[in-house]
Amino acid sequence: MKILQKKILFIAHSNNDFDHLLPILDKLSNMMDYKPYILFINSKEDVVINNIHEQINGELNIVQISLNELFKYRILFKWVLKISRNISSLYGFISIKYMLSHLRFDLLILKLINRIIVYFLNRTISIYLPVITIKEFLIAHSFSMILLDIQHQKQDGVKRNIMSYTISNLMKESKINKTPIFMISHGAVIRFNTSIKEIHDESILTPDVLTLCNSNEISVYQNLIGPNTQVLILGETRYDIQWINKLENMALKYNPIQKPKNKFVILIIAANLTFIKNDSIISEINSEILKLLNENEDIELWFKAHPRYPSYTTIKPTDRVRVFYNDVDTNFLLTLSDIIISPFSGVLFQPIIQGKKVIYFDIWKKYCSNDTFTVFDNTRCVYKASSYEELKKGVLALRRNPILEEEDAEEFYQSIISGGIPRNESIIDRYIKAMAIVLH
Repeated sequence: MKILQKKILFIAHSNNDFDHLLPILDKLSNMMDYKPYILFINSKEDVVINNIHEQINGELNIVQISLNELFKYRILFKWVLKISRNISSLYGFISIKYMLSHLRFDLLILKLINRIIVYFLNRTISIYLPVITIKEFLIAHSFSMILLDIQHQKQDGVKRNIMSYTISNLMKESKINKTPIFMISHGAVIRFNTSIKEIHDESILTPDVLTLCNSNEISVYQNLIGPNTQVLILGETRYDIQWINKLENMALKYNPIQKPKNKFVILIIAANLTFIKNDSIISEINSEILKLLNENEDIELWFKAHPRYPSYTTIKPTDRVRVFYNDVDTNFLLTLSDIIISPFSGVLFQPIIQGKKVIYFDIWKKYCSNDTFTVFDNTRCVYKASSYEELKKGVLALRRNPILEEEDAEEFYQSIISGGIPRNESIIDRYIKAMAIVLH
């Protein structure tokens, strides 16, 4: 007897959200009751960017759809998308390279040209991405559920850019068709501001289900919680312990990087600090970390650029400094490093879960208001450093003993990451069960 499969449409727009979708996609692709589809808003090459992702994605039993396949004038649309992306990338690269030169005349001209061209490209979206075609696409496939990461999209489908236009209209048409929208956590919230009180915004499209990592995040996402939104505290899929083990085993198998002999490797995970209105903060952080090279001859620094903002990492490689970008999966680096440092990143969760202490370098907080705090501030799972001297002491302390107390790691995991379940239970299985209840 043929099994009637439930079709789930996953929406992927960047490497960041693909990281969170992939654990669920991997699980569903091996279940007979479900047929996963994935729609790439940007090109597949922009989303699946490293060896491990390519390997897993290639093995998935799912239907993969490119955005230009959905709409009329596909070839023309493909070139419109490519031109828009290339213009934005060019301006982004040059503006970061000359971050401190706001009054450069040539940069201002490039910025103006970029804005004019992107404006007209985005105004043509209604021609190349007609809403009627999005509606026909959803009806033709009879999807049982739409699953995506946390998005703040407007009711009016404002044409800010191709991604916003597409996701906004996919959500609106799903609501009209009464297809449930399942919005999953984009990672545990790290930074909080007690003085900021979020309230529900009627102009924001709300999901049927919103998943978070802990109850403290409810206040942060009030504008996504509508009168019919069910909030579930399910945790972060990337840090399911079985998933971490799978990625690390693959990292060992496909590892293209060798750790140098007789070297103590310190891995620096770049942070997204765009919320700080100080252009020099990244350079300040990196210059402080680079001083560690003077402490011991055996230290080697590995800098991992942020996947969404690779241009922010302007470190120059040397015989004792290496820089890695999107083509290298972070798991390769985590398994080989002796100490991990980051000023602000959820990647620090992974070594903590595995019982390894890390260094949280919060030198950036001096530029923030006094009500700013993070989930790393009051935990024994990190060595907290706010200056170079503290950073140096932290490296020395962790060289002696980087191991966490079991109860500290478990408490942090349950209170911040997993929605309350211990490390030996599956976060991914909780998501699958919650989806099944919605679809029942």
